[in-house]
Parts: sequence; structure tokens; C-alpha cells
Amino acid sequence: MEQLAKFITDERTGLKYELCGDYYIIAGEDKPEREPIGMWGQKHLNYIKKHSKPFYNKMSNEGKLKALLWAGGERVALGKPFDKPVGSADGCD
Repeated sequence: MEQLAKFITDERTGLKYELCGDYYIIAGEDKPEREPIGMWGQKHLNYIKKHSKPFYNKMSNEGKLKALLWAGGERVALGKPFDKPVGSADGCD
């Protein structure tokens, strides 16, 4: 019986597959892109959703929301306040 390779890569798509039992499934990344947003990032997200819906929609559509939440969570964890209220001077309110 022929031994199948543990990992294979599809040349057309560049996707990496892992052998699980008799089937190949798409292999996940070795590590996630970033850590979860954390407690302060979640609080910030809830605040933005509740008090500044247009800003939330804009940042979400542009793909910048998670970066904002990670940066905000890091600032709070380091004891640095936010420079201005979120969404106040963006023309999004």
C-alpha cells in the first residue's frame, strides 16, 4: 500500500492541504494573524456600535475596524487615554 504525503500544495491555487484519515482538508495557518481584541477592544466595539453607528459601518466596510480595536485595546492596557472621542471629528456622525 502506498503511503500518502501528510501535506500537499495545489499548484493552481497555492492552497495547502493536510491528510486527515483518508481525505485531504485545507490546512489552517500555523498561527492566527493577530490575537483576539481583548476585553477593552470588546468594550470599545460595543461603545462604537451603540453611540456611533455610521463610524462603525465606515470602519467595518473599509476593513479598518479590527486594527482600530487592537490599537485602542493596547492604549488602554498601557494606561494611555484616547486622544478624542471616536467618530467625533470624522464627519461620520
